[in-house]
Amino acid sequence: MKKIILINSDRMGEGAEEIGHIMMKKFINGMVGLDKKPEKLVFYGLGVKLVAEGSPVMDALLSLENMGVDIISCATCVNYYGLSEKIQVGRIGNMPELLKLLMEKDDVITI
Repeated sequence: MKKIILINSDRMGEGAEEIGHIMMKKFINGMVGLDKKPEKLVFYGLGVKLVAEGSPVMDALLSLENMGVDIISCATCVNYYGLSEKIQVGRIGNMPELLKLLMEKDDVITI
């Protein structure tokens, strides 16, 4: 079964921001080397910063996209953070699409 991974922040976990950023970078970079890739990566909230210009994981995300991973960013979040002209990987999805994806899948992981 293919997985959908939801990424709702530009860092992993609570606590010190620096370690959270390091962990997120290791997590996304680590996906590139996995034999099994997620079907989709969905970015929302502060997570949309990871698909925008200046992202520390841009190379990994571009590689994942080239390997067939569908990368989707929440339109509402992209607009809220003023990133609509800075998105450099994947595509922008709307809430009805995201809801449909989530309701159709049994294997969704939130990071």
